[in-house]
Amino acid sequence: MSRVNSFFILLTFLLLILVQGCEKGGTVTGSSGDSGDDSFATIRGRVIQIDSTGSPDIFTRSQPVNEVQLKIFDSHGAVLSTSVTDSAGNFELQWVKRGITTLLATRDSMSAMLSEFSVDSSGTIDAGELILMAPGMVSGRIRLPDTDDYSMSRITVFPLKREYRTNSLGEFLFSGLPQGAHRLSIEKYGYGTVSIDFKVTSGQQTVIPEILLYPDTENVIPSVFSGSVKGVAKMSAANSPYLISGDITVVKDALLIIEPGVTVKFACRSDSMSTGVFNGGLVTKIRNHNTLLSELIVEGAVFAAGNVEAPVIFTSDSPNPSSGDWGGIYFSSGSRDALCLLRHCRVMWSDMGCLMENSSPTLEGCVITDARSHGIGILGRSANPKIYNSMITSSTNALAVKQGGGTIRSSILSRSMDEAVVIEDSQSFKIDDCIISSNPAGGIRVSRGRGVEIRSSIIGENLFGILDDDSFNLYIQNSVIISNTTYGVDMSLATLLRNNDVYGNQSPGNGSGASGAGNYVDGNAGTGDLHVNPKFLKPDYLFPDRGDWNIDSTSPLVNAGYGKTTIGLENPASIGP
Repeated sequence: MSRVNSFFILLTFLLLILVQGCEKGGTVTGSSGDSGDDSFATIRGRVIQIDSTGSPDIFTRSQPVNEVQLKIFDSHGAVLSTSVTDSAGNFELQWVKRGITTLLATRDSMSAMLSEFSVDSSGTIDAGELILMAPGMVSGRIRLPDTDDYSMSRITVFPLKREYRTNSLGEFLFSGLPQGAHRLSIEKYGYGTVSIDFKVTSGQQTVIPEILLYPDTENVIPSVFSGSVKGVAKMSAANSPYLISGDITVVKDALLIIEPGVTVKFACRSDSMSTGVFNGGLVTKIRNHNTLLSELIVEGAVFAAGNVEAPVIFTSDSPNPSSGDWGGIYFSSGSRDALCLLRHCRVMWSDMGCLMENSSPTLEGCVITDARSHGIGILGRSANPKIYNSMITSSTNALAVKQGGGTIRSSILSRSMDEAVVIEDSQSFKIDDCIISSNPAGGIRVSRGRGVEIRSSIIGENLFGILDDDSFNLYIQNSVIISNTTYGVDMSLATLLRNNDVYGNQSPGNGSGASGAGNYVDGNAGTGDLHVNPKFLKPDYLFPDRGDWNIDSTSPLVNAGYGKTTIGLENPASIGP
């Protein structure tokens, strides 16, 4: 036999051995339920319905739910397999890869979802029963601190990987989401990406709190700083705490972003730059330059959005701080009102907490304490700030307004050394749903005001309740004026009262009859006024944030307010930060 023939015989023999080995021990491509393949699985289950009460019904469950469309997605939203239920509601999804998946069942307007379903083995996996239910929806709003241009803002809902857009105000409302756990991913070119986990309940709307998108910027303020802020800059939580050795000025058209959890400490009774803005009280003198205290001066915009768990703190750098250690925060005329926000901020140990001169920033959920003069000062006829759900305590005055307008709502003003609220020459200031209490020099004094309104508030245990000093149309409605040491309301000729509870105010006045001697001075009860115990559940005038200001169901204040509303706070649970 030649060498060539011997070679071909040997080669043929080896090929036969190789083929037999593959037939006995190789992998067969196909359903993992029919083979030993480790990469794929078959998912089986059943789809049922649910009754209108939200509880599985035995009769409904026994009916087959056919023609239900099923899809299974991987963690990136890619479809791995599809199927349709048979006449008995059963389904089978084949060729499903290992990993974290999401199973979605839809039929008409009903849906069911099995989130984060782990496929970690081969063979057949029982998904159990999926209950078809009415879908839910999610709504919310994104906010950009430096612009109102919300175009090209993209929102993706995972794990279904559905993409949406906001409207021109940054608002969104998405319907048709199956019950279960979802995640929003919000992105816009030039800004960071934010992810929010939320749950959808069948037939209900889930409201997501405002979502902040911050612009991408490499301009991070150093930990020790004074001087001008230009362009877009930020104080980052990573660099906190900050020490401000002199004044920090956010120049016109600039934006300073302060991240949640940042602490900003101002040099105690020192100003390395020898510049400044304000000093002293609004009522006695408008303002003058202060070169001795460090301050935050806002000519552009400051966007400081802390949260309950991580507030932004402005304070003194002294280990033993005291009132007046640093200047405060000054919003100047011309600052960018729409972008100026202090949310969940704490301002402590300043000369004046916040001064707003012909400017209109927004304060939400803030705590301002231990200011040497005013917690908040509002100055100038163009000023129209909004102050919501805040607490101003232990300052000379909690709030001083000269000529300006604005609104303070759902807030606490207490333990001031002087009158809590002083309003002079204001055209249209509103106090709504507030507690003003335990102010030993008095509650609210309005001098030469015009169109000032006090509604649905509690003014209690002050030296006096409300003093109208020659104002025009001071309007007081649906408020409880209670247990003030001298009198409840000292009126002018144009004080307008309607549906208040004026009760238990002490010193003799000249109110008539059942109104009680100390409730009114220089006037009488207003239309619909009561003089009764309001029956608060657990009042605490010294520390109002610790009290329960709901009223007992038997209280005479129920439905006694204007328009059959209840006298007192509109929403006691939402008062303060």
